[in-house]
Amino acid sequence: MSGKTLLSAPSDDGRPLYYPVSRRKLIVLCIFSLGLYEVYWFYKNWALIKLRTRRDIDPLARAFLAFFYADELFENVASVGRVHMVPGTIRPGLLWLAYVALGFLVNLPSPFLLLALLSFLPLLPVQRMMQDINLRVAHCAEIDDRFRGADIAIIILGSIALIWITIPPVSGWLSH
Repeated sequence: MSGKTLLSAPSDDGRPLYYPVSRRKLIVLCIFSLGLYEVYWFYKNWALIKLRTRRDIDPLARAFLAFFYADELFENVASVGRVHMVPGTIRPGLLWLAYVALGFLVNLPSPFLLLALLSFLPLLPVQRMMQDINLRVAHCAEIDDRFRGADIAIIILGSIALIWITIPPVSGWLSH
């Protein structure tokens, strides 16, 4: 199968069309994983798109190259939302531009590079529309909002890393 066919087939088995994570969990894990959770979020969404559409895509590659594929994912969500008359709209191009711009902030010196952790912000309206689509098309209202062991470990390790990055005396004292 080629291209962008089969935007969305109704999910007769109740499986979500997109990764059903709560926005709260998305925010917390994006911040405390220092942005790595975004790779997981993109992977999960591309994997569901591949399963649903049978497109020959590599979800892992698209997740790691999110700067290049985020626009396509955002456009997919917007298109599926329009097809299924989900209320609300997202602007894929603007959200992609914001995502890329925030991601480039990682090149700033510490502690300003922490502004790059805000790269999850453009994902929030996309995730909201994904949840609305899941509810309407797949009748999937269950949203993953639980913090499990691995999530808690990420929060703890991320807290330590954030302290290390933001408090220069701590990082200087520990490096001696």
